Amino acid sequence: MRLTSLNKAATEKLGCEPNELVSKSLYELLAGEDASRLEEAERHLSPEYARPAAETQVLSKDGNPVALEIVSRWITEGGKAVGIHGIARDITERKEREEATHRFREQLHQAEKLRALGEMAAGIAHNFNNLLTGVMGYAELMKLKGDVPEATQKDADKIVESAQKVLRDCSAHPDVRAAHRYDSAGTRRLESGRPGHD
Repeated sequence: MRLTSLNKAATEKLGCEPNELVSKSLYELLAGEDASRLEEAERHLSPEYARPAAETQVLSKDGNPVALEIVSRWITEGGKAVGIHGIARDITERKEREEATHRFREQLHQAEKLRALGEMAAGIAHNFNNLLTGVMGYAELMKLKGDVPEATQKDADKIVESAQKVLRDCSAHPDVRAAHRYDSAGTRRLESGRPGHD
């Protein structure tokens, strides 16, 4: 599919002179895998049916990608297709907004997963706290008894120390702390701002 003519807007967008583009294959201008994708799709198109709109990226002369939406129609003579007339619209900004929206939704999804994990960890830590508080209480009561052997009192001290260490470790765990890093709406603050709207 070779280019036969382009308007001024197209040449300015690509940063080329008309004579640099005329007779050049359209697929040479496409970025990445778009060339093979569109070329393969073109093989299955028939002049008997309308041509579908297509989105692709072309590379300008300085190498910058430009996202385009292309609407085209067959040019026919005597019932046979002799060419294609296409109109391309620059959708770079729209694609950037879509990508920003996608990133925002991914961050929001991760935030929701972290919130659920934090709430679960906080609940487990709370249960541990209740259980260990009871264990520590019984160990302290055991130490108060006058007839408890010294070795048993040392064992009770170790129980209290171990329980206190477990409580400190649970409180310091990042998954437990994460449960408190949410704003008043219940959603973790994201680093990037909400993307713009159309």
